[in-house]
Amino acid sequence: MVNETVVVEAAQPGLWPKVVVVVCLLRGKAVLLGRRRSSLGEFTFPSPEVILSSVRALRNYVVISMRAVLANPHEEPRNIEPDFCDGWGWYEWDNLPKPLFWPLEKAVQAGFNPFPI
Repeated sequence: MVNETVVVEAAQPGLWPKVVVVVCLLRGKAVLLGRRRSSLGEFTFPSPEVILSSVRALRNYVVISMRAVLANPHEEPRNIEPDFCDGWGWYEWDNLPKPLFWPLEKAVQAGFNPFPI
């Protein structure tokens, strides 16, 4: 991951992009992924994410990616939104489940790797 600042202008006056925070939560050589339950990417595997703004915009997204490590490596994730996620699991980076949620798949195809070199 690269630290950089990006200035984003609204596509239309008064419309601001949605802000999505994607967390690559790491444990050893594994990353946490959940099986998505929604009309957008049904039954695909994304990293945990949160949409921070409630502005309705279809194409205007700012994505903030971060890497985190569990303070307690024995702690297990809880599924607190069963209507949106079938559950969470730890997956080795070299053996990710299929199909990945398309933004994560595109990042992987482009060489993204959340693990420090």
